[in-house]
Amino acid sequence: RPPRSTPLYSSAASDVYKRQVLYGLAQLLADAGRQAEAIPHLQEALRVKSDYSVCYHLLGLCLEETGDLEKAKDVYLRGFDVAKEQGDLHVANQIQERINSLSV
Repeated sequence: RPPRSTPLYSSAASDVYKRQVLYGLAQLLADAGRQAEAIPHLQEALRVKSDYSVCYHLLGLCLEETGDLEKAKDVYLRGFDVAKEQGDLHVANQIQERINSLSV
């Protein structure tokens, strides 16, 4: 493991931490019925690390709740691919269920 002072280590650790904080905040907002407020946090988490499959699932749910079904479907389709690439079959199945339920 590289020393903490190495830029590569601190940058990677910082991205993981930032992604988790953003996702956690978005989850709290969504749980409180504040999906519109959660969306920018999820988008930023995906900008930091685009292979975070559960983030696509929650972002899709929030977009559905705010009525943006087209964008939700686009997010789900990308998230499904990411989840499959990551071997995260549980999330892939959850996303597939949401895609199937959308009438867009």
